[in-house]
Amino acid sequence: MNVDAFVGGVNLDGAIANVLRDSNGTLLEGFTRKISPLRALIAEAQALLSALKFLKDSSKVKEDKICVTVGLDSKATVLAIKGIVEANWEAETLILQAHEVIIRRLNISIVHCKRTVNRAADFVAKMF
Repeated sequence: MNVDAFVGGVNLDGAIANVLRDSNGTLLEGFTRKISPLRALIAEAQALLSALKFLKDSSKVKEDKICVTVGLDSKATVLAIKGIVEANWEAETLILQAHEVIIRRLNISIVHCKRTVNRAADFVAKMF
């Protein structure tokens, strides 16, 4: 699953996008949602939490016991969720909530990915 957030645009609106693909790159599901204007780090943490809640509630992931890798191009968010760096105080609650979902679901891993790998989610977030 690729996760991204976008903050800016004409009205300074924001959006998050999550794109779920199988190991062959075939689109399985995806969603977008508008968010309030936030700092980029907070928006990325909100996008991650939204994706994790989606995965937690997904019957397909539960029933098939699929291992899911969630890729973000926000290295700061990935490092914070892994506990390597302390989360920014503004994003700390979101990071803690995301961490709770991850430790309850052993089949979800979080990785940093290059923006080029994350371009589908990036594109959708900017278009929403």
